Amino acid sequence: MEQDVQQLLSKYKAGTATAQEIALVNRWYATEAARLNMPEGPPEPLLEEQLIWDRIKAAIPLNSELPVKEAKPKKLNDLKWLAIAASLLILLSAGFYLYKNTYNHEAEMARLRAHDIKPGGNKATLTLADGTQLALDDQADGEIAKQAGTSISKTTNGQLIYTVKDNPTGEVTNNTISTPRGGQYQVNLPDGTKVWLNAQSSLTFPTAFTGNRRLVNLKGEGYFEVAKLKKMPFIVVANKQTVFVYGTHFNVNSYVDEERTKTTLLEGSVDVLSTEREQAPKAIFKIATLKPGQQAEFSNGHLKVQQADVEEAIAWKNGKFKFSNENIESLMRKVARWYDVDIEYKGKISKEGFGGQVSRSRNVSEILEVLQLTRLVHFEIEGRRIIVSSE
Repeated sequence: MEQDVQQLLSKYKAGTATAQEIALVNRWYATEAARLNMPEGPPEPLLEEQLIWDRIKAAIPLNSELPVKEAKPKKLNDLKWLAIAASLLILLSAGFYLYKNTYNHEAEMARLRAHDIKPGGNKATLTLADGTQLALDDQADGEIAKQAGTSISKTTNGQLIYTVKDNPTGEVTNNTISTPRGGQYQVNLPDGTKVWLNAQSSLTFPTAFTGNRRLVNLKGEGYFEVAKLKKMPFIVVANKQTVFVYGTHFNVNSYVDEERTKTTLLEGSVDVLSTEREQAPKAIFKIATLKPGQQAEFSNGHLKVQQADVEEAIAWKNGKFKFSNENIESLMRKVARWYDVDIEYKGKISKEGFGGQVSRSRNVSEILEVLQLTRLVHFEIEGRRIIVSSE
């Protein structure tokens, strides 16, 4: 056991200790400092090691043979030091247990990494008006199609750009861009509006905007930066919500497997109309006007406006996962979409809320490791399936 502790302290000094090992060394130091009335401060591992083992040796020789003496007045002091030694042994035993658990944790993480899954990327399919489907990640950069006077081109950094070169002739047709699980894409619409699509999402839009409105249909999640055209409002039809826009930045989360449809406003002004009636016989459609920093949430027939965590709402667009008191099932739905995996639950799963932030560019094992450190959940990876169970 002494050798194990020495190895741990050596790792601490060398800067190679894990977060759990650092916490353990700090715990030892805090305990000993409290006993000896040492000033608080960063420990010197080698001095700490000498202190701990000197105190044990002072009471119990390394050969574990305790001297047998007749009772004397100073026996109380002997008992005192034996008590100190015993408490130190308990402390070190507990530390060794945690130290061993660290290795178990590392072994667990190595097992997850052995079946690791890479994150998603810029993947999407463009469906033209005639039904032709183009896998955008397979297309060369530059112009990939032309429809009704509109040029469609692809850039190297995952953007699809629609440019109206001639006045639209004939019937204006619709295109649809769809991202799979594990995909994301940006599209610049004919009017200059920019749309970022999250994984497992789609946007249907005309190849040119004509008439007195700009209408698009969204499934899944999208972030919009709408070009300002006062006489031609921009309308997003999504699951259970329709958003009327007058030139603004906002995010719509409308996945059908989520309990709530959310529209979050960052800049400008939008009107949000609930398109699912309440169960009451005389219920009518509800409309809410959002101010920047507000969110319209529709659930169970009710439209609610509240202050938003804007950073959390658009974290996906900025390449992050951000969770705030989110249960594991909701959290794992996001993981499933981005890493293109299926989720299976075994046994009773914790309902505790999780919070934190992590990059979406990391392999899935790193996300799972952060969650597993809470000791509320345990993960296994089998192919493209993640099994979630209690710790």
